[in-house]
Amino acid sequence: MLLAMFYLFAVSIGMLFMYFRYAVFGIHIFNHADVFDFLIAPFSDIRIIVFAVFALALPYLISWLDTIWKRKYPRSYHIAHLGLPRFAWFKYLRTGILVLAFIFLLVLAAIAYGNVTKDWVMRQPPVEVRFFDDEIKEGIMLGQTKYVIFLQVDGQNTVIPKTSLVKEIRKNDP
Repeated sequence: MLLAMFYLFAVSIGMLFMYFRYAVFGIHIFNHADVFDFLIAPFSDIRIIVFAVFALALPYLISWLDTIWKRKYPRSYHIAHLGLPRFAWFKYLRTGILVLAFIFLLVLAAIAYGNVTKDWVMRQPPVEVRFFDDEIKEGIMLGQTKYVIFLQVDGQNTVIPKTSLVKEIRKNDP
């Protein structure tokens, strides 16, 4: 059960971060990717893990500080929380708020990841995509999935199916 939850969590993280990674280029990734692309996304780019850990660590830190505050200064804690800690349902409210904070921070982290990745991708040297008929397309490689390559040619996004007989992809170093 725990493994299934971890799998679902990893796929969700991958979907969220990959969506924002390609959304900054105007690409709707869900039309071009499969579940495996989303599953490996958090493990293929260390920045996804860093952003996700930050989004998880901040609510955890807030919860830890809140617990310490409640233990050390119960009077000020009670006043600051408007007397709500005396109710039994307050712990569920607190947990719900922390879960919502985690989701909110995770979405913010995914948006930040998309913007950081866009800057990084746009600084990359152009690549050449050579087809079997010796046609060559040169542009900036935006990314790829199992089935397609995303290439920006003269400011326009191009989706190249890998089944279109791509012969090689060559990075042009400046």
